Amino acid sequence: MTLGGQRKLSVWHVYLVWGLVVTLLYLLVPPFKGNGWMMPLLSMSSAAAIVIGTRMHRPGARRAWQLMALGQFLFACGDVYTYSYPALTHHDVPFPSIGDGIYLALYPALFGGMLLIARRRNPS
Repeated sequence: MTLGGQRKLSVWHVYLVWGLVVTLLYLLVPPFKGNGWMMPLLSMSSAAAIVIGTRMHRPGARRAWQLMALGQFLFACGDVYTYSYPALTHHDVPFPSIGDGIYLALYPALFGGMLLIARRRNPS
């Protein structure tokens, strides 16, 4: 994309602006202010951005980035459960809950991705 025919606007710039707009809506603008569905939306967009970036740039550590996307997706799923449970049941989320299990499942995915990236830099 070009702005006034002078500068090329990259995809990550668009995503950065979109994330800023969503964050400001969440913080300042009713009915978005404090809306529990804004966070899962932002989280899910991060997983999608990782997948799209991986397809666009085809990094050597593709599997690592797929694991990072999976971790971010699980984080978003944990948010969906945590934010929707009270709205659907009219009760607080119990502890421990399925949401806690989903949140905990993201750590092995993120750790695996980081490990693959680290091993790629230094195989020993």
